[in-house]
Amino acid sequence: MVPPKQNSRRRYYDFIKAKGILKFKKNLEEEKKDSAKDENAVRKNAGYYLWRYISEFREHRSKIILIILLGLFNSLLGALFPWTSKVMIDYILPQKNIVLLSSACLALLVSAAMQRLLTFSKDYYSQILLGRFVLGLKQRQMEHLNTLPLVELQKMKIGGIISRLQDDSEGSGNLLFNGLLTPFNALIMFLIAIISLLVVNWKVMLICFIFCMIMFGITYFVFNIMRPFQRSLRQDRALINAGLAETFGGIQVIRSFRRENTIRKDYGTDINLLWRKSLYSFVIGSSVHIGAWTVFSITEISIWLVGGYFFINGTLSVGSIVVFISFTQWLFQPIFQIMFSFSEMQKSMACVERTFDLLDMKPDIVDKENTSNIVSFNEGIKFDNVDFVYPDGTKALDNVNFFIPKGKVMALVGPSGGGKTTLSNIVLRFYDVSSGSVSVDGTDIRNLSLSCYRSLMSLVLQDVFLFDGTIRENILFGNRNASEKELLHAAEVAHCHEFIDKLKDKYDTVIGERGVKLSGGQKQRIALARALIANPQLLILDEATSNLDSESEGLIQDALKKIFRDRTTIVIAHRLSTIIDADSIVVIDKGRILEQGSHFELLEKKGKYFDMYNKQMEKSKSIQNLWNAESAAQEEEEEK
Repeated sequence: MVPPKQNSRRRYYDFIKAKGILKFKKNLEEEKKDSAKDENAVRKNAGYYLWRYISEFREHRSKIILIILLGLFNSLLGALFPWTSKVMIDYILPQKNIVLLSSACLALLVSAAMQRLLTFSKDYYSQILLGRFVLGLKQRQMEHLNTLPLVELQKMKIGGIISRLQDDSEGSGNLLFNGLLTPFNALIMFLIAIISLLVVNWKVMLICFIFCMIMFGITYFVFNIMRPFQRSLRQDRALINAGLAETFGGIQVIRSFRRENTIRKDYGTDINLLWRKSLYSFVIGSSVHIGAWTVFSITEISIWLVGGYFFINGTLSVGSIVVFISFTQWLFQPIFQIMFSFSEMQKSMACVERTFDLLDMKPDIVDKENTSNIVSFNEGIKFDNVDFVYPDGTKALDNVNFFIPKGKVMALVGPSGGGKTTLSNIVLRFYDVSSGSVSVDGTDIRNLSLSCYRSLMSLVLQDVFLFDGTIRENILFGNRNASEKELLHAAEVAHCHEFIDKLKDKYDTVIGERGVKLSGGQKQRIALARALIANPQLLILDEATSNLDSESEGLIQDALKKIFRDRTTIVIAHRLSTIIDADSIVVIDKGRILEQGSHFELLEKKGKYFDMYNKQMEKSKSIQNLWNAESAAQEEEEEK
C-alpha cells in the first residue's frame, strides 16, 4: 500500500525544525559540506554567483556606465534639498527678502524637474538593459538545454525545465535592480549623507553611523539565513510545476483509476506547504523591517536629543538640526531600500544560482574540433565492438557487431529491455558509445558534424508526438523548405492524404496538443509523412505499428513497402510478421546479439528467433481458433 503524504502542517514543522532560523549555523555548515562534494565548490558561494552575474554585463558596459552616472547626478540633485532647508532657515528667511525667497524656490523647482527627468531616463535604460539580458539568457538556456544528456532532461522533468527557462530567467534579470542597481544607488546616497553629516557635526554623525552598522549587521545575518531558504522555495515550485505537467499529461490514466481525489489532495498539500514556507519567509522579512524602523526611530530621537542639547548650548543652529534629520533619512533610506527588496533579492539570487548551475551542466554530445561534414553515405553503417553503459551503471550493450549496407532493411527484434531502442539512440547519436565505435563509410560518427549527420536520418516512434498546430505544420516540421508538391507526395505515400482530404480545413486543420483530435492510426501516418518529407537516407522505425488496429497497420505496412525501396532502414518490432521481408534480422537480448540473418535463415537455425516466431504464430492461431469457435456457436444459436 502506498503511504499517503504527510499533511502540510506536519511537513512544515519538520522543515522548520531542520532548516529554521534557529538552525542558521547548521544550515551554513551543511551548505559548505554540499559545496565540498562538488569539484567546483566555489560555485556554491554567493559571492561567486554575484561576480559571475556582473561579468555577464561586460558587453553592456556603456549602458551600465550611463545608468550609474544618471543615478549619481540624480542623487546629487536630491542632496540639494536638505542643504537648501538649512540655507532657507538660517539665512534667507531671517532676511525677509521675498525676491531672494522666490529665486531660491524657482531654483528648487528646476532642480526637482531635472531630478524627475534623470529618474525616468535611468529607469528607461535599465529596462532596456534588463530586457536584452533576459532575452539573451533565455536563448542561451534554450540552446544549452538542447545539448544536455537525455538522462539529465528526464531528471529535471518538463515542469522543472519550464520553470528554469521562464521563471528563473525572469528572476535572474530582477537581480540587476534588487542586487546591483539598488545597492549601488543606496551606496551613493549613504556616502553623500555621511559626508554631509560630517560637515555639519561629526559627533552627531557618529551616533547615526553606529546605528547604521547595527542595521548592516542585521541585514547580513538575515541574508545568510534566507539565501538557502529561497533556493529551497524555488525547488519546491519547480517540483509542483513538474507534478502539474505530469498530472495533466496523464489525465486519462488518473481518471481511469479514479485517482482525482488523491491527486487533488497531494496538490493541496504541496501548495499549502509552499504557502507556509512563504509565510515563514514573510515573517522573517517583516521582523527585520520592524527592527529597521525601530532603530531608525531611536536614531531620530537621539539626534533631536543630542542636537537639541547642542542648540541650547549655542553650538548648533536650527537649520543644522533640520539637515541632520533630513540626511538621517538619507542614511537609513539605502538600508531600507535593500530591506524592502530583500525577499525579492533572495529570490533573484536563488534564480541566478539555478540558472548558472544549469548552464554549467556539461553536454555529453558535442562536435569535436575539425569535424567533417557529410551529405550522404555510400557503403553503410558499422557497429564495431560497441559497449554502452548508462550513467547509473546499467550495461545496455555488450560487444555489439553488425553492418547495415546502404539501401537495405535491418530489423532489430528481441525481448523488451534487450537493448533495441538503445541501439537506435546510438545510431542517432543521442548517446555516445562507452567503448568501440559506430562508423559511416569507415568514418567514426563522433568525427562527423552532428547536425550534418542527423540530417541524413528520420525517426518514427511508437509513442507519436505531434505539435499543437495544423497538419501542414506538423508534416513540414521534417523539412521546412519542402514544396506543396513534396508535402502532398509524402502524405500520399504515408496513406494520410485520404483522411486529410476529407477534413473541413484539410491540411490546415488544427489537431490540438499532441494530436488529440486524431486517432492513433492517423497520428502514426502523419508522423510517417513527417519523416518521409525529409527524404532521409536512413529511416528508423521504433515500434511504429505496435499499437495500431489492423486497418491502420495494413495501410502503414503498404506504405512501408514503398518506402523501403532503395532506402536504408532500421526497424524495431515485436510483431515478427511485420519484418519477415527484412534483408537482415538481428536478435538482441540483454545487450548481446544472439543471432543474425534473414527470416528463413534464422528459422533454419532453430534458435531464439525460431522460438519467438513459433510462439507468436501459435498465439495468432489460438486467437483465430477462438474467434472461429465463437462465430460457429453464434451461427448455431441463430439457426436454432
